[in-house]
Amino acid sequence: MKKHRMARVSEMIREVASETILFKMSDPRVKRVTVMSVEVSPDLQHARVKVSVMGTPAQQATTLKGLQHAAGFIQAQMGDRMKSRFTPCLRFELDQGVKQSVEISRLINEALSKSPSMNVSSDINDSSDIAEDNFLDNGEDDDDSDLEDLDNEQLGDEAADDDETDSEASTAKAVQDNAVEEEDNNLPKPPPHKNLPGS
Repeated sequence: MKKHRMARVSEMIREVASETILFKMSDPRVKRVTVMSVEVSPDLQHARVKVSVMGTPAQQATTLKGLQHAAGFIQAQMGDRMKSRFTPCLRFELDQGVKQSVEISRLINEALSKSPSMNVSSDINDSSDIAEDNFLDNGEDDDDSDLEDLDNEQLGDEAADDDETDSEASTAKAVQDNAVEEEDNNLPKPPPHKNLPGS
């Protein structure tokens, strides 16, 4: 039989089995079941239905027994949908692929929890904190240096102002002294002293 025909039949069996298990079965053993895939034989006489069952291994075994017990009922539901002379005989199996995926995920999570990369990440964070502290300390030193330079600059300006003030005072005093001297020179001089007779 052509592969596309087999794939179509497999998908139909999967849909019918899923609907029957979910909505038409009342067996308490059959619960938390997901039909994952279906593999049919080339002559369509047999079909392996792979299911995923949540629970412990004992619960999974009980569910498989319930499914196998209800295989005839599920096949009858398939006969109403399939337009063929016969209906495949169903055999239910646990999908080991899902179990392996769960186990792989568990192993990965366990490995990640024990990985030294977590410590490396912690060391990186510590290094980042140290670098940030050093940056802040350097920033404070730069601020102190800037304040010191500003104070020195202000002191230099004040000293220059004092020198300028002293220079102006000296100039003013010199001008005042010159003015006094000129004023003295402009005063009328007394007549020369004459010697009187008999002196």
